[in-house]
Amino acid sequence: MKNISIHKFITKISKYGSVSAVTTIFDFSILYFIDTITTFPRTIISIFTYLLGSTLGYFINTKYVFSPGWLDNHKKSELSLYIASGILGSIITGSIFYLTASIGINNIFIQKLTASLISFTLIFIIRNNFIFRI
Repeated sequence: MKNISIHKFITKISKYGSVSAVTTIFDFSILYFIDTITTFPRTIISIFTYLLGSTLGYFINTKYVFSPGWLDNHKKSELSLYIASGILGSIITGSIFYLTASIGINNIFIQKLTASLISFTLIFIIRNNFIFRI
């Protein structure tokens, strides 16, 4: 986080957190709906819905959170890296759903909350320091 003030960092992470809250509600709503009407494994559903939320998040984040960085003139590369980080986030999320279920935690709310906190932190670090770095 070189050359970024604490105030700017708090502002950025607050905005990112707000966008993540919106996309998590979107993603969780779809996750919960699919989980209640199908017998698909929850781990697989969580990966799919995370990717849907991440797609929505790209458009909101590039408009309101991250200023144009080193990839400003390379939108395809920026999008590709964002998608790659979204895939990583979905793998983290799916893994956490799997791990929590394997230790007997099957409450969808606890699983999603745990997955969201961990993936939020890791993916923010990646997106802030590598994809949208200035």
